[in-house]
Amino acid sequence: MKANYTKFGALVILAGFLAGCASQYKPLTSYYDDFTRSKYDMTSANLLTVGATPGTDVWFDATRVQDRNGQTKYFLGVRYESASGPLNIEPGETLIVTVDGQDVRYSGMGSEAMREKIKGNIHRESTQYLVKVEDIRRIAEARQVKVVVKGKEGSVQRDFSQENLNVFKNFAGAYLNR
Repeated sequence: MKANYTKFGALVILAGFLAGCASQYKPLTSYYDDFTRSKYDMTSANLLTVGATPGTDVWFDATRVQDRNGQTKYFLGVRYESASGPLNIEPGETLIVTVDGQDVRYSGMGSEAMREKIKGNIHRESTQYLVKVEDIRRIAEARQVKVVVKGKEGSVQRDFSQENLNVFKNFAGAYLNR
């Protein structure tokens, strides 16, 4: 079961990267995977800039996956890039999202399968967290959102800007009411 979850999560992350590599920025994008016969709808490149440290970037995206059997799953994804070193996000409870003052803690698969060094000394890692549709709806309807990602080597914290809130509102409007 864990191997399937890891493979599935890696496919979700890969789909996010493929969508994020498009030449034109699109806050929402969709991708169909012929191999898994799954459709991925996601926010794309939702960079969290409030509270950012120079040289360290954090993206926080939502994904809806509809598999070939009609099952729908929702994920929150984190991508971290930094010249100051990796976070080494481990499996388990490593994401805290504070929505209008209320903490919600999430467990994920960790970033081990999606860690790499790019462009010299830049560390990149990504991970996904399986969530309920209500979790994404709460974020989309929030006035204030704070994200904390914990790793073995430290943690990062970012606040949502109005633009980040709008991205989640657009995602909810497009994909949660269907």
